[in-house]
Amino acid sequence: MTITELKTTIKLIVKKATELKNKHTDKINAPVNYACIFSQTNIEYKELLKATSKIGKIIQETPSGFLFHINDLGTTSGINLSPNKILKEI
Repeated sequence: MTITELKTTIKLIVKKATELKNKHTDKINAPVNYACIFSQTNIEYKELLKATSKIGKIIQETPSGFLFHINDLGTTSGINLSPNKILKEI
């Protein structure tokens, strides 16, 4: 996965989460600041880790995967995303 693909995926997750939040709450201004990506294979997990390591840093290691702080998704995204979790395959 490229960095561009990763950023696009994270932005889509946040967009969909925001739509869901706005549909079911009256907290329209509440940010979505957490995204979780589930890898399907060990290869995909390693690709996600490699790409995410280039735009963020590991802040916690858990049994299910790493928790990253994402440094930058693009200044025009309006997304302040921290943390982002990359989960190992299930």
